Amino acid sequence: SARRDRSGYLTIATSNRSALPITGVELLVEVRNKRGQNVVQQLLSIPDRIEPDQTAYSSTRFGPFHNATVIRQDVRILVQSARVAPE
Repeated sequence: SARRDRSGYLTIATSNRSALPITGVELLVEVRNKRGQNVVQQLLSIPDRIEPDQTAYSSTRFGPFHNATVIRQDVRILVQSARVAPE
């Protein structure tokens, strides 16, 4: 999920809902204009190991966004990859 920090920049919450720890998470972040066209498209790597039922938070330099509604309407986040973390 995506939220804005105190300065209006995008913070991404990546949750692991599986029974195994994961690593190597890559997210494609797209920011669209009012016409639905991508104006920013960037791959974001989450360096953390994420344990089952845990969430990792990543600050970004996307923004600033005026409010949460703008984020819901204009930001799209797609998981590109994730793998089971080694024991």
